[in-house]
Amino acid sequence: MTVVTPHIARGRRLLFGLFVTASLITLVLAVALALYTVPRLG
Repeated sequence: MTVVTPHIARGRRLLFGLFVTASLITLVLAVALALYTVPRLG
């Protein structure tokens, strides 16, 4: 088990949070785009 300083741990958690947030935003945008485009196609 390696010792991780609180600063690095906080940075990792923040980075992970940003990654998850970006993924959720991308997913929401993709779903919204699909719902917006599909009815127009047919």
